[in-house]
Parts: sequence; structure tokens; C-alpha cells
Amino acid sequence: LSLTLVVCLGCSACTERKQHLSARRDEVLLAAAPKPQFPLDLSFDDKVDLIGYDLEPPRPGPASPFVVTWYWRVRAPLGQGVQLFTHLADMSGVTQSNLDAQRVVRVAYPEASWKAGDFIRDPQTVTLPASWSSPAAVFYVGFYAGSRRFDVTRGKHDAERRGEALRVPITLRRAVAND
Repeated sequence: LSLTLVVCLGCSACTERKQHLSARRDEVLLAAAPKPQFPLDLSFDDKVDLIGYDLEPPRPGPASPFVVTWYWRVRAPLGQGVQLFTHLADMSGVTQSNLDAQRVVRVAYPEASWKAGDFIRDPQTVTLPASWSSPAAVFYVGFYAGSRRFDVTRGKHDAERRGEALRVPITLRRAVAND
């Protein structure tokens, strides 16, 4: 088992990533209940609900960025050390990417700050690899603290206690034959 730690010391790519992930608290903490483009009803430990998402563009493709904006309703404080996760899987449910850290909400309004009654806007910019071959991308979300994941107490989920939040068709590019 090998563990590699990468430290950024001001490189331009890391600076761009930090700017991309920067947001103010008032950009993610909403004053009223949102009206998501696609409503959902997923609940985690009866503490937080995923009430829907927006998707732009509606039919993404590999190597082109798209944005999924999740909308959360907090019913009770989550507790210290709890973090939100997003796993991107292919159509068969095999995780292809872990998107946990790619969220502005973690910087602007961390999970430990969430309070009962909060409505949270959580945008994630995603780019599928150019080699993506699955006709759909499946987004699983959930919460964990250490090795414990919250139970999905309402909504579609898998045996790993991940809520299935989104199954989006992917526009695949056809290979062009050279004659």
C-alpha cells in the first residue's frame, strides 16, 4: 500500500482550482426554500434531505464541463467531522471518480456549520474524462464521519448506503473511421 501526499505551493493550476472553489457563504446558504429543476426526496439519517438538483447542460458529454447544483434541506445538525460525498459511477454502478472535495460549499459553509432549517445550494462542476464510454453517468451522494456513513432513510440507494441522486444520459462521440 502506497500513500502519496501532494502539496501545492502556489502553482497556477492550484490557484485556478482555489478560485473555482471559492464562494461566499451567502452564495450557498439560501434565504428560502429553492425550487430545483429536478425535485428529489432523499433523506440521510433523517438529518438532511436532498430536495433536488439543477443540471446544465441537460445532456453532457465527455471532456466538456457541466454543472450539477444540489439543493439540501437540513433538519438537524450533522455533527462534528461529518462530510458530504459525491461518487460518479458508470451505468453499471461502478465508481469512476470521487468528487468529494470538488464543492464550493465545503469552503463557504462547511458541513459542521449546517443548522436545522438551512437550505443549501451546492454547485459541482464536473468534467467526464475524454475516454468515458458509459451511456449514462450515475451520481451517488451521502454523508460520512470517519468510517461510518449515514443511513439513507428515504429514497433510492445502494447497499453501500449511497443515495442515487442522478442518472444522466451522456452524449458519446462516435469514432470516425479513417479510410
